[in-house]
Amino acid sequence: MSQERIRISSIIPADPDRIYRAWMDAAEHTAMTGSEATVVPRRGGRFSAHGGYITGKTIELDTGKRILQSWRTKHFPDGSSDSTIEVKFKPANTGTRVIITHAAIPEGQGDQYRVGWLAKYFKPMTEYFQANPVGPPPGLPTPRTEAERTKAEAAANGASKKAAGASASDDETASEKKSAKPAAKKPAHRSKTKKKASKQSTRTKPKKTAKKKATKKKATKKKAAKKPARAKKSKAASRGKKKSATKKSSGQRRRAKTKRAVGKKKPARKPAAAKKRAGGSARKPAKKTRSKRR
Repeated sequence: MSQERIRISSIIPADPDRIYRAWMDAAEHTAMTGSEATVVPRRGGRFSAHGGYITGKTIELDTGKRILQSWRTKHFPDGSSDSTIEVKFKPANTGTRVIITHAAIPEGQGDQYRVGWLAKYFKPMTEYFQANPVGPPPGLPTPRTEAERTKAEAAANGASKKAAGASASDDETASEKKSAKPAAKKPAHRSKTKKKASKQSTRTKPKKTAKKKATKKKATKKKAAKKPARAKKSKAASRGKKKSATKKSSGQRRRAKTKRAVGKKKPARKPAAAKKRAGGSARKPAKKTRSKRR
């Protein structure tokens, strides 16, 4: 498919930098063309004009001098590539010569876009900048310079990163809460298991008590059976104690007798001279004893 190329120009009553900033500002682009426009003022930024009828992307920027963009309308055939526009701003005696070079236009559409550039851009732009040669009209924000735009973009990027980080942290806290909820429910399951275990233990406890009672009864029977043996032992022990007591008593008596016998002192023997003096009187008792024995 063959393509067309057109070149048009017009003098606009304003400085090159003033027109350049207005072209790359959404509010002033809307005001100078009389139709809604959106612009992202940087390389790679997308734009639209005339209520979305025109769309494209900024390829190159030379502040106050040149703009290169991809450009297409809703009338482009399906499957056709984008066209390109190069807008140059050159100082002139009464303002700025704006030169538009429009290339890679689909075949048969060159003339209609030539008319469109003159009617939809150069004519309203001349009227707009005659009324506002220095800055935008009251109520419109002043278009920013390239440095101001870069600062604003950096601030916007930082804010978007912070917002992304905040949303990520919110997602993390939400996931932590979700993960914490089952953890909070776990003790309930444990309590249920504990209740079940306690129920089972209460059910099984009577069996253990019955076993314990049975063992106690057996033990008491054994003790009762063993009691007579203990009684016999105690009787034998008492007999032995009695015998030992009698033995002890007899032994004690013997000891007492020996102590008494030892305690009684034999009369001291009289000397032989005393016996002679006593003479026959000492022998008389002996004779009597002999007679008695006889």
